[in-house]
Amino acid sequence: MPKEDYRRLQEIAQRLRNSEPPFFRGNHIGSIQAFVRDAGKCQYCSRYLYESYAVLGDSDTDHILPRSKYELFKHEARNLVACCIECNKIKGDWDPATEAMGQRSLEIRTLSDLETQRDELIKRTREHIQRTPGKWQALFEKARQNFEDAVAEYHRAAPEAKSA
Repeated sequence: MPKEDYRRLQEIAQRLRNSEPPFFRGNHIGSIQAFVRDAGKCQYCSRYLYESYAVLGDSDTDHILPRSKYELFKHEARNLVACCIECNKIKGDWDPATEAMGQRSLEIRTLSDLETQRDELIKRTREHIQRTPGKWQALFEKARQNFEDAVAEYHRAAPEAKSA
């Protein structure tokens, strides 16, 4: 992204952050930049994130290159994409530069490397997320069952606790 485009995106995001109604107040400026640049669509599943307030609440930004592995890019807006919370949870700390199945590792050391490889990194992440749902769904079902068991246990014990 040319420097002038980056500056213009920063200005637009700042204006949006300070606008009424205050939907964007408190949001990190880099996150707002990602949402504007990505036209409010999840970059991994193409879901439109501003179709309703409920969906907006389920939107997120993802660090293409995980913060835990790429300290240099953790505050860099060019390392952020708009995404839905589901895709962000599935991706987690997965690294598209080094963990893509059957593909060579990409060497990302500078902002210039990130910019030139950005589309490829997003493509790899999209493919990873598309391969993962069955595994993710099974894990979610287990977590939901654990939650339902905990709720049932709490409510079974509740009458005893109230009479004590």
